[in-house]
Amino acid sequence: MLRNKKLIKIQNEIISYLKKRGNLPKERVLDFRYLDHGIIDSLNLIKFIIFLEKKFKIQIKTKDSESDQFRYIGGLAELIFKKIK
Repeated sequence: MLRNKKLIKIQNEIISYLKKRGNLPKERVLDFRYLDHGIIDSLNLIKFIIFLEKKFKIQIKTKDSESDQFRYIGGLAELIFKKIK
């Protein structure tokens, strides 16, 4: 149960950040590939990574940001969750 609460909190933080930059789908938001849809472009990717690192006190490595998991909201939340355990 605690895992779910932490994961939901991470998901909500990511969603909140992304909503400020563009429209997210109303359904299946966790599967939304925000990079593919231009919500975060290459110029803002560094700002996004810095935000995530500061917010969750983690380090996102190049291999993380290049992974498929990083490209969609649910996968990114899982990646962050594993780093803060």
